[in-house]
Formats: sequence, C-alpha cells, structure tokens
Amino acid sequence: CGNEDDEYTLKLCTACRSVRYCNRQCQVRHRSQHKAECTRLAKKDRLISQVVALQLGMTPEEVKHERWQHSEMKRIKRFILPPPPECPLCAHPLPPDPGESTFNPCCGHIICVGCESEEVVALMEKEARTGTAMFQNVNGIYKNAKCSFCRTPKSSSQDVNQARALKRANKGNVDAMRCLADVIKEQEGGLEEALDLYQKAADAGDLVSAHILAVRYLQADGVEKNEKKGLQLLKRAANGGLVIARDALGAHCSDEGEYCIAMAHWSVAAKGGSKESMEQFTKHYIAFVKEIKKDKEIENWYSKEEYNEILRSYQTAREDFDTPSRRRAKTLLGININD
Repeated sequence: CGNEDDEYTLKLCTACRSVRYCNRQCQVRHRSQHKAECTRLAKKDRLISQVVALQLGMTPEEVKHERWQHSEMKRIKRFILPPPPECPLCAHPLPPDPGESTFNPCCGHIICVGCESEEVVALMEKEARTGTAMFQNVNGIYKNAKCSFCRTPKSSSQDVNQARALKRANKGNVDAMRCLADVIKEQEGGLEEALDLYQKAADAGDLVSAHILAVRYLQADGVEKNEKKGLQLLKRAANGGLVIARDALGAHCSDEGEYCIAMAHWSVAAKGGSKESMEQFTKHYIAFVKEIKKDKEIENWYSKEEYNEILRSYQTAREDFDTPSRRRAKTLLGININD
C-alpha cells in the first residue's frame, strides 16, 4: 500500500517470507496479486530447506526456525531507541533503572536522584553550619525538606502522599497511577486493586507499568501464568523504548535458547545504557567468537566493528546519565550510578 507510517510494525508473509504488510487488511487486498508468486517462492523455500537439512543433518523445521531467528535478529538490530525522558530540573536523561529516580506525588514529576539529593545536601550543610538538627527519621523524610520541583513541603505521612498520588492519578497521570499501585500492592488484600491500576496505566501508555505486568504474567507472580500476554506487554514496552523491558526480552529469549535474538535485544538495550545488557552481550559475544574460530560456517554474527560501535554507544549513554549531582547522590545515598 506504500504506507510509511512509523506506527505500523510490518508483518511478514508467513508462506514465502519475502513480503511485509502493515496490517491484515493490507495483506488481504494484495493477496490476489501476490498469490502466484507466493506459492512459487514458498515451494522453492521448502526445497532449499530440505537440501540444507540433508547437508547439516537437521530437519526442515529446524532449518526454517534457524533462518527465522537470523531474520528476526536483523530486524531487531535495526531498531532505533527513542530519546530517553529527561529530568525536568537538570534536563539530563533519566537513567534506565527506575531506582535512580524519584516520583514526587505533589507535582507529578519524576526527578533524578541527583536533583532530589540537592535538597538533602543543602540541609546537611545547614545542620553543620548552624548546629540545628535538620533530620527527622520518619519514612526517610528530612524535616523542612521540600519538593525539588514545586517546593511543596514533603510529608512523612503515607496517607498524605497516597492522597496526593490519587489526586494526580484521577487527572490521568500514569506515573501517579503506577506509584499508587506500588503502595497499594503492599497493603493487605490490595494486590488486585494494584493490578487494575497497573493495567489502567499500561493502557494509557505507561511503559513501566506494562513491564511490571509482563514480568508478573511470565513468572505467575500474583496472577495466573500467561506467557502470551506477558510477552505482548513486554514487547510493547520494549518497542516503546523502555530499556529494562528490552533487557528482559533478551533474558527471556536466552532462556528459550534463541541466542541470536537475545543478542539483538541486548545490543539495543546496551546502546540505551543498560549495564546488565552490556555484560550479557559481551559474555555471549566472546563465547561465540571462540565458536566462530572453530566453525567458519557460522554466519550473521556480530563483527568486531559492530561490537565496538555498541560499546561506544553504551559508554556515551552512561556518560549522559552522569552528572556532578548524581555523583554526590552516589556517595551520599550509596546508589550505584555509573560503574
């Protein structure tokens, strides 16, 4: 149909595997023109698979699956990560690990730990200068501390923070929905309500909520195991640009023995600054390089130049996450930001 809209994920014709369509309707419209060529290519593909299977001592189904893996690997390698969200205060990209940023229910913004810790540093310096106790050991909240963004006084009361998050959630803030769900799931009998909130946030476009639900469905954590639904949610989050979801897809494919696809997922996540993905990619790259030296017939693998490019992209991403304030937060709060 000639549609070039990025919102479509092109679907491969499963018979001949040579043509892609933006949706089912597009494929049906083109079927009358494509049918004869599709039949010819599919027959040729089956003959080739049978010959290759005889040469390699594999079944035609195994050969077909191997070819599909390499095709999928190439498709994923072409994926370009969208720019990560930025901290509204320092304008630096937020790290892929949600533990390195904080949601403030008063204003509904996600602030990096560097900017959030600036308030703590200021209070510590004031305490040292005046000798006045500035700390209040209630839920980790400091006396006189204010929100880094809107300057609203912080509260150590869980009920107050929950009410603030609920107010934001009712206005459609997906981060507030997820924050509220995180609190409710810890309450007795609150898991079902929390799952509904996660689902509502995911349906509204929250990638982190989609990732949380995906992990629960894949691991049967509080819900009935549903691998199909879990993978759909995980792919939605990964295709939206969530690095931790892309890393999880790589781990899942690795567990299934689909190492080529796992490597492709890890390469994309590594470019987004995921330390875990970079470690896994390097580990498997080194292992397969040894195999390639033994077997010259291994194809479609990563070259040394590609590996170096991924490594440089990873290092650049990590440098973008690193700021002086985040380094101070690392020292002050013991958070591992940039190894």
